[in-house]
Amino acid sequence: MDKLLGNQDHLDAARILSDKLAAADRAQQVLLQGWAGSRQAENCLKQYFALAAAAPEPDLGAQVRQVYRQHTPTERRVTLLQVLAAVNEQHPDAELLTTSRDVAYEVVSAEAAAGNTTPLALLRHFLPDDRLLGADVSRYATSRQKRLRDALPTAPAGFQLDATITWLTAASHGAQWLLLGQRDDQLHLARCNGYGNVEYYSWSNSIDPGYGWCW
Repeated sequence: MDKLLGNQDHLDAARILSDKLAAADRAQQVLLQGWAGSRQAENCLKQYFALAAAAPEPDLGAQVRQVYRQHTPTERRVTLLQVLAAVNEQHPDAELLTTSRDVAYEVVSAEAAAGNTTPLALLRHFLPDDRLLGADVSRYATSRQKRLRDALPTAPAGFQLDATITWLTAASHGAQWLLLGQRDDQLHLARCNGYGNVEYYSWSNSIDPGYGWCW
């Protein structure tokens, strides 16, 4: 076991603990160590959730919250979303989806505030009942347009955005715009077309104040 961990083979070490020694809890601890700092980080986290799902009374939503808050550094939050997308596909569960979606909103909003809109495409995995929004987000994320602060002055005059929301970033695709904004500590999204029509999406979960938006 020590040799495996010394070689940073956390996956094999966890497999032995779980399958041969029936020590699933200890195996999960080893997998979290692998998620924190090994070359197997993403696979370690996937296996961690696989063990969590196999527990007699699984609570994947609680496991997601714990991993996100206590074991995921900023630079791995987007990777966490990629793992959660796979976990939700493999283990359909309403509470898991809700918790994963809340995490996705926080991570995506923080990335967008820093100028990185690419993770917007991941939102579609956590919005299974809104196929149109998911497709739009994916297109906008790949368009790599300028941020809202530079783009809004040239936006069509027909856009009547909610003035109570501070709009922070945007991307365009053809004649449509997708905008992210903040009011108090909540995330808001607006989708606009060339005719001046605006659709709003809002979520009640609070944005972590520690992220530090760019104003």
